[in-house]
Amino acid sequence: MLNPIQLDDLQSALASHGLRLPADHAAVSPLHRPAALCYIYKDGQVLLLRRLQPPFAGYWTAPGGKVRPGETPDEAVRREVREETGLTIAMPRLRLVVLESGPRPLLNWLLYVYLADAFSGEIRVSDEGPLAWTPVERLPDVGMPEVDRIISQHALSDREPLWIEVTLDTSERSVDLRAAPLRSL
Repeated sequence: MLNPIQLDDLQSALASHGLRLPADHAAVSPLHRPAALCYIYKDGQVLLLRRLQPPFAGYWTAPGGKVRPGETPDEAVRREVREETGLTIAMPRLRLVVLESGPRPLLNWLLYVYLADAFSGEIRVSDEGPLAWTPVERLPDVGMPEVDRIISQHALSDREPLWIEVTLDTSERSVDLRAAPLRSL
């Protein structure tokens, strides 16, 4: 079982990247479970995982998973990518932090979203689902959850890191989305 996320943990994770929350951010509650995911980029393509488990089972998403107690998001993203893909990522860059809120426990997340274009190892399939390199221009049509299509556009851009708050309905669709830049320290 995961420990409830604390605001201090979020602020510490952001500070390690020279960032801080926007002044008008929504509250992070113990319902928001911390997770880290990574868009792995190579030659105009992104490595995606077709999820076998909820939430978003059957959809293509970036590899990632829960942050364990005592683990930083940076440590979690490296571990999760290694477990789900066999790759070891180097220097993942924090691109977004997404506060997802929904009517079911599986829809309440604090997502640390990274981009990595330096990695080593050989791709191997895990129990999480099949993997595929997908051209960036095909991401809107590949079968990603709506919120992931939005996240991927920003994660793969050169724009400043963002804080995104999204509210999901029972169908796992976004009904409200608000974004603000993460501020420099």
